[in-house]
Amino acid sequence: MVIITPKIQTLIDEYLVQKRSEGKSDNSLKSYRADLNNFLKFIGLDQNLDSLREFSVLKNYAEKLSADAGNTHRRRLQTLKGFLDFLLQRELIKENPSKKLFTPTKKIELPQPANVLELKKLQGELQKEIDCSQGMKKLWALRNMLIFLFIYEVGLKVSEINKIKDEQVILNAHPPRLIVSTPKRDPYTIPLTPNCCSFIDDYLPLKKTHQEKEKLSFNHFFFNGNQYKILGSSISPRGIEFLFQEFERKLKLKITPKTLRQAAILEWLRQGKAPESIKEWMGVAPDYSLKPYTDLLNKKPQD
Repeated sequence: MVIITPKIQTLIDEYLVQKRSEGKSDNSLKSYRADLNNFLKFIGLDQNLDSLREFSVLKNYAEKLSADAGNTHRRRLQTLKGFLDFLLQRELIKENPSKKLFTPTKKIELPQPANVLELKKLQGELQKEIDCSQGMKKLWALRNMLIFLFIYEVGLKVSEINKIKDEQVILNAHPPRLIVSTPKRDPYTIPLTPNCCSFIDDYLPLKKTHQEKEKLSFNHFFFNGNQYKILGSSISPRGIEFLFQEFERKLKLKITPKTLRQAAILEWLRQGKAPESIKEWMGVAPDYSLKPYTDLLNKKPQD
């Protein structure tokens, strides 16, 4: 357990409020807090601004981090540097001593997309659950299928799925599209496949029926619930992670939201979609390199 002095805790809370205002996701904020707690655990009871000013303390911490995996080492140092920049802006320290520390180069992680056989197995199981159910259980099964498709066919991140509202799904456009809004950039759209639209056509009326039945009013596209009841609006990123863990346990699969989204990117390339369009749908900068994916596509045997 990390014991944090009230003053340091308040500063961390204020720093995270600032990062949230910059559009950082809940997952990013949790990572920042965990990284800063890791540093505070290292310095122990000597938690004061003087400790944060001492280059020798930071140097010893960086040496300890060198035993971590490359990207973990880099991320923790970057988080600490960002926090000290925040303290510098608040004029609580005169300089940021962490700037003198060497930061490892970010290691490029090669994509490991879910394989086609596992994708077919999971999609087949999701379809089976839809076909053999009715009422609330059918709605729950349709929701699960659409979460799968919003990652695999639409390419959304888990952190984007829980924010989708009904009005962002435009079925009467040509072609139908999904509007994605993020704090970091202007809204953009991603085309919806005919397969995805057919499930949406079944899902939305059934969701409305059960919302009215249970006297629930919300406009999130997805809901938090189970086979028996809608528990609330939206499903959290952690809830989606749990859903995929259940798929893994039940079907003995190695599919995660991350590997599923990587499979989506690979499939777009296989279909010959323009790199510019793929980058827009991914929500990345124009200079983002798709080379790891194109290399993988060229090596990967086609199923």
